[in-house]
Parts: sequence; C-alpha cells; structure tokens
Amino acid sequence: TSAHFKRLLINHSEVPNPTTVMPPRKATLDMQAQISRDYYEGMFVPDIITKYQVSKATIYRTVNKDTGRRTLAKEVNQDYFAQIDTPEKAYWLGMLVTDGYVGDTSVELGLSVKDLEHVEKFRDAVGSTHTIGIREHVHAPNDIIKSGGKLAHLKVPCKKMADDLRKLGLTNHKSLVFVWPNDLKEEFYPDFIRGLLDGDGCVHYRKSRDSLLI
Repeated sequence: TSAHFKRLLINHSEVPNPTTVMPPRKATLDMQAQISRDYYEGMFVPDIITKYQVSKATIYRTVNKDTGRRTLAKEVNQDYFAQIDTPEKAYWLGMLVTDGYVGDTSVELGLSVKDLEHVEKFRDAVGSTHTIGIREHVHAPNDIIKSGGKLAHLKVPCKKMADDLRKLGLTNHKSLVFVWPNDLKEEFYPDFIRGLLDGDGCVHYRKSRDSLLI
C-alpha cells in the first residue's frame, strides 16, 4: 500500500503531457505563491501541473525556494517520534509502516476518504495544523475504490520528524526492506501491531477450528 501511495504522488505517467495540453508557462510571482500554498495544503503535483500549466521542475523550484517560510507557517510537534514512549506513538508508528510515506523532508499519511476521521486523529496527535487534502484517483487500491476512489491525504513537511522515523526503521521503500523498529520497548509491541493491522490487516475467525487467523 505504501509503495503504491508513493507512486500516486510521483508517477510520471500521471503528469499531463505538455504537448497535448499546452506548453508550460513561466510562473509569475503571484503564481509561485499560489503553487507553494497549494502544495503545502496537500495538493498533488499532477493536479498543480494541470491547474497552472507549469512544469514539474517549476513546481519543485518554487517549493524548495519557499520551504523555510512555509514550514514555519504551519505548526507540528517535530519531536513526536523522537522517542516512542507512549502507546499512542507506537500505534501511529505501526500505521505509518503500512499506509504512510516518509520522504526526505516530510511525512505523509493517506487513507480512504471513509477513514478521514482517522487521518484527522493522526494530525491532532502530531500537533499538525496542515490541511488534509481530498482527491479522486482512478488507480487506487481496492479499499479506496470501494469508497468511490477518494483519498484523504495529509502531508507534514518536517525534516526532523522524517529523520526520527528513519532512525526507527522507516524508509522510502519500507514495504520491501522494513524491519522491526529499533529500540521499540516490548510494552508497546501490542500497540505497534494494532497500528499495523488497522493499516493493512484483518482478523478472520475460523469456526471449524475455533481459531483466529491474522
């Protein structure tokens, strides 16, 4: 799920071809401010390209130039994952393993829109004031397709938080290389596993054997 979610954000096949739409135009100062605002409020890059008819390179140059000011404009507890010392933190760590994405300078969580309230709970937990974006996507996982193809997505630009999560074992390719979190206390194992299961698991009762299958 996490690898797919990353693909939703950066897949080149979803970026409109400028030769079939119109040539990319130069972004004015006003447009750059709007692009930066939309990006940090959770709009996906392909949607920004469609909205402003600019190139992907223009978007990233604009965002990188504006990173310092925009990051400070929104609040977040950047030390939330510095130490996993509560059941709540262990739970959200598990959730990020399955349905999150840890970039170089940001942390993201994307769930089916029917679970919007859960994304809001994560935002509250990490003390974020960033906007949760809602969008449709035709290449969505099955659980998102069932809810009409809509995704609730929160992007928290915070290098410190991303660095702390990497120290715990989360990487850009965590679906392929993830290992048990470093230094996670045994008392928080159940909460971490609960986060994993809520993100990408199920519990099935087999009546014939009177047993549970996880």
